[in-house]
Amino acid sequence: MKNYILFAVMLCSFTIVQDLLSQTGCWKQVSTGQNFTVAIKNDGTLWSWGQNNSNQLGDGSNINRNEPIRISNDANWAQVSAGAVFSVALKTDGSIWSWGINTKGQLGNGSYSSKNVPTRIGTETDWKQVSAGSTHALAIKKDGTLWAWGYNQTGEFGDGTHVNKNTPTKIGTETNWMQVFASLDHTLALKTDGSLWGWGQNSKGQLGDSTLESKVTPTRIGNATDWKQISVGYVHTVGLKNNGTLWTWGSNFYGQLGDGFNNDKIVPTQMGTANDWKYISAGYYHTMAVKTNGSLWTWGINSKGQLGDGTNFYSNKPVAVGSATDWKQLSGASHCEAVKNDGSIWSWGYNEFGQLGDKTNTDKSIPTKISCGNLVANEDFGAAEKLFELQMNGSDELIRIHSDKTAITKLQLYDLYGKLLLQQNVDHLANCNLITGSLPPAVYLLLIESDQSRETHKILIR
Repeated sequence: MKNYILFAVMLCSFTIVQDLLSQTGCWKQVSTGQNFTVAIKNDGTLWSWGQNNSNQLGDGSNINRNEPIRISNDANWAQVSAGAVFSVALKTDGSIWSWGINTKGQLGNGSYSSKNVPTRIGTETDWKQVSAGSTHALAIKKDGTLWAWGYNQTGEFGDGTHVNKNTPTKIGTETNWMQVFASLDHTLALKTDGSLWGWGQNSKGQLGDSTLESKVTPTRIGNATDWKQISVGYVHTVGLKNNGTLWTWGSNFYGQLGDGFNNDKIVPTQMGTANDWKYISAGYYHTMAVKTNGSLWTWGINSKGQLGDGTNFYSNKPVAVGSATDWKQLSGASHCEAVKNDGSIWSWGYNEFGQLGDKTNTDKSIPTKISCGNLVANEDFGAAEKLFELQMNGSDELIRIHSDKTAITKLQLYDLYGKLLLQQNVDHLANCNLITGSLPPAVYLLLIESDQSRETHKILIR
């Protein structure tokens, strides 16, 4: 017979079959802002860590966090993009949300008031991709139209003006935009035909149009139609073509263009001769890239260890980061975050505010694995009242749940590292059972979702 200590009520009829060692990670996507990080897990939940003086973590407080903390009680987040001190995120239902500082209207919600929790922008449900810059943001709808909001003093909207906007503003009439990338005060975008376009600040040639003149409308960059991926740093840009070649342009003061020199470039210039590049990410003054064999390479500034090579020496050529060959997705600012194929997140670089998420505030010069987060810190998040009653039957290893207020729609079981062990949809049952089976003695987190609420509860089996 098992003994239980119940901290709250929970769940519906299924037998738990799990292997606690079956997964080593839980992360799907990560994005770095200025001294903070936001990320989405495989289960669609949203998390953040780092500096929070301007509500950029979205957890309802202004407390810095040096480990992942869950924000929002929703589990349908699809994409997130961190700006300087704000974020914009997309849900699977096509709605768009934002939080953080809003002095320039960068949250796009029609006001200039900051928000400390995710707040919906408009009512549309046809958004496809979002990108947050320093003080402006852009998004593409499913119909291929491009929209922008926030700060616009250098033309980073591309609407032909220098007027700030606090709600999404349509840019031109084209309907073939595919991806957009916002930076400090310039913007790059790809169209479905593989052409590359840029606008905004261009003092260092970061637009790549062979001039140093800023642009207030989208300007085509060269004639190539084989661009695959773009990433923008503060004042430099990195591009990947379909043939696996890597191209860089803009400021090169710290060697962030990776061409072995420190001269700025005003047009896209191929970096080396390699044609096996797969994924790119531009940090503030450095660059990261993954090759097709899964190896990770970095170059540029390294004052805070952001190259991840165990040193603080700058490099104007690519340097290998360790020997791992399972890197998948990258995001960099003055600190770096990377997701491996197994779903684990690794971080390195500047860490004064806990933005690495490793439970310290110490800079790291090599990738350091972070945990899946602490769900206990968010127990009963968003639950105004308990909706369920619970009874136990130790001999049957059974937990019975009843509610006369609502019906159950979804169940999720986690360990204390935030790893999702099992998920099951339930057909609006008001009475159901949890059969614990051979569940090892431990504290578990049981999440129940109803039509009215989403609640998190702890159960100790011993």
